[in-house]
Amino acid sequence: MSTSAQPPQLIVQLARGVDSILDLWPALRLAISEQWAGPDSAQRKVDIQSYIIDVFEDAIRQDHGSVEAAAAMSASASGAHPLDSVMDEEELADCLIAAMQEAFDVDLEDDSDQTVARDIIRLWKQLVRGNQAMLHEVEK
Repeated sequence: MSTSAQPPQLIVQLARGVDSILDLWPALRLAISEQWAGPDSAQRKVDIQSYIIDVFEDAIRQDHGSVEAAAAMSASASGAHPLDSVMDEEELADCLIAAMQEAFDVDLEDDSDQTVARDIIRLWKQLVRGNQAMLHEVEK
């Protein structure tokens, strides 16, 4: 039986996973390697990662008051976790599109934002249940 990660640790784990998922994103890797944002292109990845974590933290605060309060809630009888629904894939994909537009002045046309969003949401749902398998997988 797996237990949920503690709130601060949960956000740290999410940040690690998001960092690794962003490292795997071809559109972002290309933008950085080709320096579409100039010499500070690599820093833009860090900015996008911070933005994503902030979006999650804001959504948690809005829905539950704090990460700690949300984590303290018990799972429902259906097995759903109270933190499962803080962000959906479409909402996160929209955030990724906006972040890439702002950071690199690029319009994504390959739907890779949806794949990245799906991976981040899947990671999140595993982490809130204390399952770090995907985190370890993306960090390899």
